[in-house]
Amino acid sequence: MTHYTQFESFHHQEPVNKGDDELYYRLHTLPSPDDGGFRHRMSFVRSNEPALVGCDETISVSLLCTNRDVAGYLRAGSVTRSTAPLPDIAAVSNIMKPTQTLRPLLDHSLHWSVLTNMSLNYQSLLSLDALRQLLQLYDLTSVFHQQTARQTQKCLDALVSMTTQPAEYLYRGLPVRGLKSTLSVHQSAFSSEGGLYLFCSVIAHFFGLYTSVNTFHELEVINMDNREVYVWPAKVNHTVLR
Repeated sequence: MTHYTQFESFHHQEPVNKGDDELYYRLHTLPSPDDGGFRHRMSFVRSNEPALVGCDETISVSLLCTNRDVAGYLRAGSVTRSTAPLPDIAAVSNIMKPTQTLRPLLDHSLHWSVLTNMSLNYQSLLSLDALRQLLQLYDLTSVFHQQTARQTQKCLDALVSMTTQPAEYLYRGLPVRGLKSTLSVHQSAFSSEGGLYLFCSVIAHFFGLYTSVNTFHELEVINMDNREVYVWPAKVNHTVLR
């Protein structure tokens, strides 16, 4: 039995070092013209191709498949079976309707967005324009739904200003330096004050994960509609400084 490695895995040197034949496969994804889905084709690259001309070979493939949009017809409480073994006293049930299926774009329009995301760093994110760009980059739903795109743009326009300044905390008796950002937002762009708080909680969590080594980030948000101030604790990755 031989094993084919994905060509884009960049493990090309491993079989060379072992003295084995280089065997790779490539997966080609094409839009299906009649059902709105995808069609897949596989091709193979073999370093010993001349020796295998005229030889038959059987390929076994492991697939992880979905039934396309069928999950969207389920309601809350429709999923009652678990894929993992559970004790008899436990029961499972979905508490909300499954989210809508989003298929990847095949026109390469997201390539520049990926490159832009890879070039971002922690310092460059601490500006209002960079934050807006990042939030828009990860809002994949807006690519398919105009209503969601309008709502996202409304939330982005609600971001009024953002300032960042150095800060310092004592953590276990030792001084730790970091940054504190103050973000001003209009609540009127969100469904409620809770929606605004949830939106900013995600931003605070992201900044905490993106901090440099041995530094922290603290987020303060000013609600421009009622002048309420929300403060998230300073975090180094998942650790909260107290």
